[in-house]
Amino acid sequence: MPSDFVQRKRRSRDGTADGSVQDESAIFDANVFKAGLLFDFDIDAQDLKPKHTAFLDESISFMVDRLPERLKSIQPGQKHVFVWSIDGFASHTGSAEHNLILSDLREQAVEGYLQTHAPIGLTVTTQPDQPAHVLINRKFHGFQQATHAGENKFERSVRLVIHRPGIIPPPKPLPKSGSTRFKVRLLGVLSAGKFGLQHDDAAFEIVDLENNRSGIFQFVGVGVAVPVILPFPFLSATLAGPFGGVVFTTKPVQLFDFVGQAEFTQAPSIGTKSLGPNHLKIQSQSFLNKRAHISSGSIAVPSGTIVGATIFSQTLGVLALHSEGPAS
Repeated sequence: MPSDFVQRKRRSRDGTADGSVQDESAIFDANVFKAGLLFDFDIDAQDLKPKHTAFLDESISFMVDRLPERLKSIQPGQKHVFVWSIDGFASHTGSAEHNLILSDLREQAVEGYLQTHAPIGLTVTTQPDQPAHVLINRKFHGFQQATHAGENKFERSVRLVIHRPGIIPPPKPLPKSGSTRFKVRLLGVLSAGKFGLQHDDAAFEIVDLENNRSGIFQFVGVGVAVPVILPFPFLSATLAGPFGGVVFTTKPVQLFDFVGQAEFTQAPSIGTKSLGPNHLKIQSQSFLNKRAHISSGSIAVPSGTIVGATIFSQTLGVLALHSEGPAS
């Protein structure tokens, strides 16, 4: 490996992580069938997380499904159908020597998973001269550069690219560590209550405008309400609304930083229309740890069509990240 690449392989030290995957298939050209960044490994460790293995299982299934079609187009003398290029990485701390070892161990973990989980009928090799359906390439330099100082979950990672034989995928930058610009919309909310108490079950989409990432969040909360009819039990539903304006944060944050305690206030309505935007206030521990907050204090979230009106409601609950992927 070139020396500049060696210097970028930095050490990770202490702590645990959840593990995550960013699908990168869309950022490569047509020679790449599937790509992903497996990141947020435990610090100073190479063990694969459940989200990592789920993506690897999906990748193996993809190759199995595409194998009959690809075999029809194989060229004379071509020894492989797919190339599985792997590059490991580590955070920008510690010695270069340790980071080389750690990065290599993470590559080995991904290689080993393919070797042990490839089904009968999908042959795998690490030798370029040996015929097989899949060639594992661990000489792939998949990262352009380290962009973060200190520990960063994106740098505790392995980049995996499944591509055609005979091409070298270009290196790609790591995702940014955070964003200060987002947009938010309500996907729907179901509210129920009686005697001034209310339960909300809502869904939101939050889009990171700087990294072009989208997260689907679920909010469950309880609080107070003033229904139009008292004291009977009431039920109201609000359908998906449009995105509001750009939401700014005082410091860079990521989508997962929104996870945690939140407060949701629904505006009064007449008929099927709201008299104003709803408001979502983020009170997560991650925001607190980063000393970040929404610049406007809360997020204005427009409503869609409303069935069953309330004069006012405010609930306190938890915002959970259900799924994350490229923004559409």
